[in-house]
Order: sequence, then C-alpha cells, then structure tokens
Amino acid sequence: MADTKSDNTPPDHPPSPLRVRGGATSHLTQFLMLKPKDLIVAVNGISWKRLACVAHAIKILLERDTAPVVLTILRGEKTFDVITSAEINRDAQRLSQEQINAISESRLPAQSHNPSALGNYAIFSDMYGASDVVDLQGSLLAMVFPPLWFISRRLWEALATAICLLSTSFVINPSLSLIIYVAMCIIVGRKQVHLIQAGMRREGMYKVMVLATTSESKAQSIALQLHDKLTFRFAQREDTATLESEIGVL
Repeated sequence: MADTKSDNTPPDHPPSPLRVRGGATSHLTQFLMLKPKDLIVAVNGISWKRLACVAHAIKILLERDTAPVVLTILRGEKTFDVITSAEINRDAQRLSQEQINAISESRLPAQSHNPSALGNYAIFSDMYGASDVVDLQGSLLAMVFPPLWFISRRLWEALATAICLLSTSFVINPSLSLIIYVAMCIIVGRKQVHLIQAGMRREGMYKVMVLATTSESKAQSIALQLHDKLTFRFAQREDTATLESEIGVL
C-alpha cells in the first residue's frame, strides 16, 4: 500500500528543542556563529514545547517565504535571536528524553516576535576585544551616496579609489563620470556587507557573533551580556529593564 503521508506532515516524535552540532560547513556555526551545544528553543517566538517539530516548522516557514524566520537560542542561562534563511537539516539534533526532562522546567522568556521588525547584526572583534557592529541588512546610504558611506564605515582605501575614479572620468567626459557613479551605486549597494567584512579583516577583526534585533545599540547591549570583554568603538547605553527583556534573562 502506498504511503499517503504528506511531506508537510511533521515527524512522529515528542517535541524537543534542537542542539547545534559542530562543523566547519554548518550554516548555523559558520554563518550565524552559533556554538556547538547552543539550543534552538523557539521559532518566531513560539516555544519548542508548542511545536511538533522545530526543524519542520522552520522548513515550512521558509517554503512559504512570508517573513524572516527568527530562531531563539538558549546559551547557558541567556537567550538571544538570530534570523535564518536556510533549513536546519543536519546542523542540529534532537535531544534525548532525559535531556529534554532536564530543561523542561526552564523559565524561557515570553516574547511576541514581529519578525519583519528584526534584522541580523554581526559583531566583529579583534584579539584585544575592540569591537564593532555591522548591520547585515545593508544601508540605503551605500546605494545612494557611496563616498559618504565609505566615510561612515571608515573604508578609506575604497573612498580614495572612488574619488580618484570619479575625478579622472569627469576630466575625460562628465557623462562618463555619471555612468561610473551610477554603476558604483549599484555595485556598492549589492556588495556593501562583503566590503565591510573585508575591511574588518584588514583591521584584524573577525565575526564572533550574529544577533537579530531592532538596532545597533541593542545589538551592542546583548553582545556585552554574552561577551563581557568586548569594547565597542562607539558604545551606546541601553536601559537595564529593556536590556534584560531583550536578552531573556532567566
């Protein structure tokens, strides 16, 4: 008899959070900078206890493509969010019943997520803890006025190249400089995150964490709760009550 079970039917097993596996090619560890043994405890603010299968819920939401998929991560006694655009597949595993029982009484924060209001922010840091925040959603300024954006991101080599290119082309033909400027807006707008990351690496800074939140200041505050040795170049203070609500202190 043919199997009539739909592909959209969740697997037949008890609800469980997912534990992140290690691996250099894992989307969770390589791109979202999660650590092995981090737990995925909610999807779009819905606790794992209310989901038949966490991985299946992520798969269905990505297939519908209605909004970003926000994963709530439990690390130690704190929670934070990341946005994913990829299925979990084998990047995470279910817990055994004993492991589930050990965390079933954890008081996870009650959060009502609005996924469309969140964006991923990357935290970069060097070996001394000097840190910076990068908005992975991109900036409109990069698409409209690249030279000013280069200044805001301290990309001095790119700024010098852009000024030299535009100045030379303007001397040759003003129309040519306009064409080059439009092309620059398109290219920089599309490649801005890559340009920032390349600039960070030249300064000896590497991506240490990815957070989904509503602003750079909140990303800084959450990162400081998880990595207390970070020192941000442009530190911004957050209200304590707001901060505890944001990171989900248990």
